[in-house]
Parts: sequence; structure tokens; C-alpha cells
Amino acid sequence: MAALSELRFLVIISESELSSQLLIALKGEGARKFDVIPDFALAISTIKESFFDCIVIDRDLGSGDGIVLAPIIKRLNPRSAIFLLSTSARWATIDAAKELGFSALLKRESAAEIASAIIRIVRSADGSFQSKLELLTVREREILKDISTGKRTLEISATRHISEGTIKSHLSSIYRKLGVRNRVEAIAAIKN
Repeated sequence: MAALSELRFLVIISESELSSQLLIALKGEGARKFDVIPDFALAISTIKESFFDCIVIDRDLGSGDGIVLAPIIKRLNPRSAIFLLSTSARWATIDAAKELGFSALLKRESAAEIASAIIRIVRSADGSFQSKLELLTVREREILKDISTGKRTLEISATRHISEGTIKSHLSSIYRKLGVRNRVEAIAAIKN
């Protein structure tokens, strides 16, 4: 992973006080490149136009739910680390965030604590693959292991006793979470 000062951050938070405090805290940790977007619609166009290494999204953007931005980001920038800020830490929110490809769900507390958590995750990630691997469910890890041994979808379906369609669904989820496009890239990613 590049040095923290080289990473490009996008902060999508409608509350200006929190976003400015978060920028100050991130700068204090050594981050230097930022864009701040206060609005859902502007966030979508910015994400389509530019690449960001780390994206921090507030769940409550006023004009839209920040959680729905993850699939757009993952499609356009599959290697971006995405952090969701939420006042809720309910299991449904955590599961939705994981399923949509967020790197982490962070409790919307003080800006310093949020920045510290982001930096800790980014620094420990070493290319962020390990944290993405941890986002896989047990079943997805089993299927990833199966494809790494060269098994075809039909063979996996037979040995796991689940339909081919379910296997394909798991594979799509694995690719999205790992930021890859196919099994060859997924296998290469786990070997690196």
C-alpha cells in the first residue's frame, strides 16, 4: 500500500462540522489528499469521474442513504477501501455493509476516533486484501478454496450440495468483495 500521504481520500458527509473535524484528524495522522462532498448526487458524479483509495461515507446524507453508494464504488473502483459511518451498530446494518463491500462500519463518534480507526485499518491492510478476505462468509471462503483447486462450478455444486445458481451468486459476491473480475484474478489475489 502507498504511503498514507499518497493516498487519496474522499469524504462524503453532509454535516460540515464533522467533515472538517475528520479532515483535521486525518491530516494529523499523516494523510494529505482530500476531496469533501456534502451531497449524495454530487458524490455519485465525483465517484464516476475520479479514483479514490479511501472513501468515507456517512449513512445519513440527508438527500440519500450513503449505504447505496458502495455497489457503485465497487463497480467503478473495486480496490477502494470504503468506510461507512453510522449511528447504528445493529446487526442488520453491519451485515448490509459487509454484503455491499464496505471495508468497515464505523460508529459515528468523534472525528479523532473515526480517523484513528480508518488509519489503523488502512495501515494494517498492506494492500487491503487481508481485510477484504475477512469480509467473506465461511461459505464464500470454502468456494474460493474450491476454485483455487481448479474445480468447476458444477463440481462445487455437487460436492457442496447447493445449486449451480447459488454457487454463481457466491462467486459474484467473492469477486465484488475482493475487487476482482473473475476466478483467475481471485486465485491470483489469494496467492499474493
